Parts: sequence; C-alpha cells; structure tokens
Amino acid sequence: LIENINLQFSLGEDFDLVLLKNKLNDIKSSKIKHLFDTQSDVNFHIFLLSIWSDYNSIITGNLIPETVSKLKTYFEGITDEVQIEQSGKKILFIVPLKNNFIIQYVIFDIFTILKLLSKKFKMIFLMGESKIKNFNEIDSAFDNAILSEETLRKIGAQKGICPFDDINIFKFIEILNYNDYSTKFAYETLKSLIEYDLIHKSYYLDTLRFFLISNCNLTETSAKLFIHRHTLKNRLDKIEELCSIDFKNYYSRIRFSLAILIYDLFIN
Repeated sequence: LIENINLQFSLGEDFDLVLLKNKLNDIKSSKIKHLFDTQSDVNFHIFLLSIWSDYNSIITGNLIPETVSKLKTYFEGITDEVQIEQSGKKILFIVPLKNNFIIQYVIFDIFTILKLLSKKFKMIFLMGESKIKNFNEIDSAFDNAILSEETLRKIGAQKGICPFDDINIFKFIEILNYNDYSTKFAYETLKSLIEYDLIHKSYYLDTLRFFLISNCNLTETSAKLFIHRHTLKNRLDKIEELCSIDFKNYYSRIRFSLAILIYDLFIN
C-alpha cells in the first residue's frame, strides 16, 4: 500500500512519467496489441531509463540521442522490433524477447552500456525492468518498472538496472549501505582484481562478473565473452590466484557476487 501511494506521488510529481504513461496508453491499442497477437513465442519487457545529474554534471545536447542510439542498437541486435518513447530524461523501451532468452544476460549487457554512458557523460543512469505478463497488465508492468528505478535512486546507486523480480535484493542492499562498510567490503574484496586490471589493461573483473552471472558455466561464459574455453580457464586460474576466490565454495561465490553488485552500484 505504501509503495502504491509513493508511486502515485511520483507520477504526480514527475511530468515526464505522466507523459510516458499517456504515450503508453496511446500505443497500447495499436502497435503493442498487434505484437501480442502475432508473437506468441516471446515475453515482453519494459525497460524504463532515467538520467539524473549531480551539481557537477553538465548536460550536453547529444546526451539523449546517443543514449537512445546505443540502447536501440543493442535491442535491435537481439530482437526484431523495439518500441521506444521518450520524455525529457526518461526513456521507455518495450522489448519482445524469445521465451528461451536468458534475461540475466540482457541485464548484464545493459549494465555495461549504462556504465560506459555514465562514465562518458558524468551522469547517473538508472533503469527499471519489468516483464509484461499479459496485454492487460501493461500499466502494472510500467508501474513496476518505475518502482524498480526508484529503488535504485533510494539506495544511492550511481548507475545500474534493477529487474522488478529481484527488487527485494536491491532493497536489502539499501540496508547494507546505511554506512560505508558495504563499499569498503566490496572494494577490499575486489581490490586485487581492480588494481591488476588497471595496471595491465586486462578484464579479469569483467570475466569474474559474467562467470558468476552464468552460474560458473565455462561454455556459456566463453561464448558470451567471445574467448576460447582454454583462455577462460587461464583467466579463472589467475583470478583465483589474485583474490583467493574458491569457485567450489558456495559462500565464496556469494561473497564475490555481493561485492561485485555493491561495486557496480556505488563505486565508479
């Protein structure tokens, strides 16, 4: 109930969200309805991006066009049709994905794009994601995407994407982030990898991130990173040497997964 009240307050206070919801209602009866009727083997997802600036950021004229272009190019590479609506610094994407598509990989790719955009423009890029379960629940999915984006904002994330199905994990991170212990934990856990990558221009942290996302699956990770399995094994051996992670230990995997999540959200 409290979340619903806060959501209505957000809609009332944020004119861009109101405009986006109106645009969503305009296209529901035509474009989206047609997609639902003709593509039964896909799941539809709403991705809602908000761009925020701090006092030191300068908003440039190519901010929105470049952001839309990069995300549009990515989505068009994995699906046939993408609906895009934009108002101010809020951008809505409606994306159909095949039923067997692993959404976690999409989340990983989008985070990588947001991280690059955040670094380039010195802005805060926060995205909420929600699955549209059926045509009659599009408005509900839009509201869930708003709640996901707001959760990232409340916890003070600098960039990131929050899937609505995993929103409770991010709320838990908010509790951990009441003091600076969580960021210290994340940095100390990953320090050896961060420093090694910086000195040697390597990608061990990225490799570890996706290996954990892929449930430590060698085949999926090597395919996603476009490297040979043997190369991946060598990287993992080096990662174990640098930071003492034990991939066979459940709590070790949890520790590093949590450290990476906190690092991605709060540490530039």
